[in-house]
Amino acid sequence: MVKSTMTSGSVLVHKLFPMILVLLLIAISCSRSLPNKASSTTFTAGNEAELREGAARVNEFRQELLSSGSRIVSTANSNLWEQVTLKGDYGELKDVEVVLQIGKQLEMKEPHLSASLRAYVAGKAAEQEFARLDARLKTAIQGK
Repeated sequence: MVKSTMTSGSVLVHKLFPMILVLLLIAISCSRSLPNKASSTTFTAGNEAELREGAARVNEFRQELLSSGSRIVSTANSNLWEQVTLKGDYGELKDVEVVLQIGKQLEMKEPHLSASLRAYVAGKAAEQEFARLDARLKTAIQGK
């Protein structure tokens, strides 16, 4: 009779190893599609005219993104702010997500305009495209 030298713990590890390996490979493949570059910017208006001008810039930028093939994936509104999330590819950038938020009242304590940008950046051309899009986003929010 042959005696087994494996303990119950090592048998369990031996049986679970293939499943652990599969889960690890899934996690690695999913991590490639996650955004690997991000940026955000805010602006606080000093008066109603700055708030209106800023809102117009942000809405113009939103239209640019929609014209380039991005799509609106969510919107949210309240008495204080409006938020829209857009997703799509942009030039060399893949899986781009832009969140734009516009304040509706000057009395808000938070910044009146804000935006975040996330994208999967693969390669030098995509890095340059991200920098251009980020600069355009900051101009839309800050007006500079």
